[in-house]
Amino acid sequence: MGRTSKSSQDAPHPGSLGPLDVHIRYRGIERLDHAEYSTALAVLSSDERNRAARFAFARDRYMFVAAHLLLRRGLSAYENVPLQDWEFAADVHGKPVLSGRHREVPLHFNLAHTRGLVACAICRSADVGIDVESLDSAVEPLDVATRYFSPSEIASLQQCDERTLAGRFIELWTLKEAYIKAVGTGFSHPLSSFGFHLLGHSGLQFDCHSVGEQSAYQFALFTPSPRHRMAVAVACVRNERFTVMAWPDESAVFAELLPDRTSR
Repeated sequence: MGRTSKSSQDAPHPGSLGPLDVHIRYRGIERLDHAEYSTALAVLSSDERNRAARFAFARDRYMFVAAHLLLRRGLSAYENVPLQDWEFAADVHGKPVLSGRHREVPLHFNLAHTRGLVACAICRSADVGIDVESLDSAVEPLDVATRYFSPSEIASLQQCDERTLAGRFIELWTLKEAYIKAVGTGFSHPLSSFGFHLLGHSGLQFDCHSVGEQSAYQFALFTPSPRHRMAVAVACVRNERFTVMAWPDESAVFAELLPDRTSR
């Protein structure tokens, strides 16, 4: 599950979000008990409740509701806004943003969920994207990679043995999704037009054909559980600091799960 800090006293207070900070909250979850589910629904908007109700399976409803509650809790940790008062909209590309009601609130965020895990990333001054994926994916890695990945990524996967192939594919996919979500243009940005090289035991390199874009983003890859990978991409001018909190302890102390890999 990655490395943890030596002491909880070394971690910043959860309410402190500096201009270079990217705070990631995550929660491992398979279901919500009835009381928590009811509490969560009470603070969600009518639109969020309607979207949750459209999921055919209870497990998916739990994931959606838990993720949106986690986001509201995270936002309210930095601004004096009650959980139920946050309002959201979509930008021209459909990326979720704070509504015009909160135009004076300097917060950027992104949200992700997969089976067994929900997460959100919040920062003050830059576009951010987060993705989480389960290692239990049933896809054929090389089949998907051949259709969507860059040539160098395909070549690196072809060199993997059977034991490491699925995990390496998920790591690359998670990084690519986080970048697409940070850019905010969706899949109009072809997945094959950029790629990642995983360097040694802890580094990663981003390659993009767009001039200037290669140095404009910072990345981190985490292992929040043995079954999951979590990647974050943030538009940056200087080196951002990534700090991770595990629910339900984020109100007391940062877990500070250090990245398995960061961009160089």
